[in-house]
Amino acid sequence: MRVRAVVGDSGSGKTLLVERLVGRLHAAGQRVAYLKHAPHGFDPGRAGSDTERVAAAGADEVVLVDGGGAVHPVGSSAVRSAPDLLLGGISADVALLEGWTASSWPKLRVRPAGAAPREVAPPILLDLERRPDGFAEADLDAAEAVVLRSARLATDPVVTVRADGTDVPVGGFAARAVAATVAGLLGTLHGVEDPRALSVEVRWPEHDDGAQGG
Repeated sequence: MRVRAVVGDSGSGKTLLVERLVGRLHAAGQRVAYLKHAPHGFDPGRAGSDTERVAAAGADEVVLVDGGGAVHPVGSSAVRSAPDLLLGGISADVALLEGWTASSWPKLRVRPAGAAPREVAPPILLDLERRPDGFAEADLDAAEAVVLRSARLATDPVVTVRADGTDVPVGGFAARAVAATVAGLLGTLHGVEDPRALSVEVRWPEHDDGAQGG
């Protein structure tokens, strides 16, 4: 499952972008989940609400996440924790998150024409400018390509971490988070657009701190 967060200031066009992307992805045969961060409360039954618009565009699952991290699937009385639903509880090909600027999820950042982009946590896969008449078709094409890049089945990845020669088991939520973060960070590099496997080795070189023995 591909996870992409759409981020930006209030009124920047986040929901509009999600709405357009959901329509395109639905037409392409993708199952899409939409998760909206609503830390200040929400009214899912309100006519013309963000969730209603995205559902009408073709989203297969629509959920709201409140300020306490509880998840409210629209049309259901079930309430679950955000980490469980964000990855483990969704049956979709693509999950589009609206919000979560401080998260490690790969991001599409939106801003109104002429405005400065909002400061958000990396990785940022694409910056988009909303014009007075909406988004340019070329920008929507680019956004769709970024969302569909590195297509994967909705199954858990196999993640192996070795720390100083010792294998550390990683599974479940941690494995999915590690895989999504690494793929998002490296996915913009030439030659890493659609990898089937990624291997990253990080070493901190030994250094002399100046201490003298004796």
